[in-house]
Amino acid sequence: MKIPKEWLHIGKEQLNPDQFNTITNQPLSPKPLGGIWASPYVNVGEYKSAWHQFSINIWGGSSSEGVVFTLREGTRIYTVDSQQDLISLIEEVGDATFSLFQGVQALLGGKYLDYEKAIKFYDVIYLTHKGQIETRNVFRNRDCNLYGWDVESCLILNPHVIDTQKPISIN
Repeated sequence: MKIPKEWLHIGKEQLNPDQFNTITNQPLSPKPLGGIWASPYVNVGEYKSAWHQFSINIWGGSSSEGVVFTLREGTRIYTVDSQQDLISLIEEVGDATFSLFQGVQALLGGKYLDYEKAIKFYDVIYLTHKGQIETRNVFRNRDCNLYGWDVESCLILNPHVIDTQKPISIN
């Protein structure tokens, strides 16, 4: 699986590892608090990334500032390209399902990735376009899902893997 070379984070002109919010699991959500979110950078056309397109189409706008960055060689990346990839990742690093919401677990899609433990294994979790389609829908009797990861994107668990970066104007 080919990993995108350049990523776009929207909302900041620079990513400073010292200002990074540590990843914490969030009850009732397949998304953690903290980390750095980005989408593959597209340097042609109207939209600069899938997230940029999503923001315009869903919310009618986007931040005008962004930063394009690359990842250091040797970055530990886990790619989710299918439902099975997500299941395998959760089996490897752990399930963060909280007992307090087991009654609604079926509705929300079962098991959730333990992001706090995932940091020990991986620096980045990359969700492909295909993986997003296969893991998004919570109403397909899935044991696991990434509902809320709305587009092809990555979650940076370890900010020290960011290599080069350059600010860009989005609009």
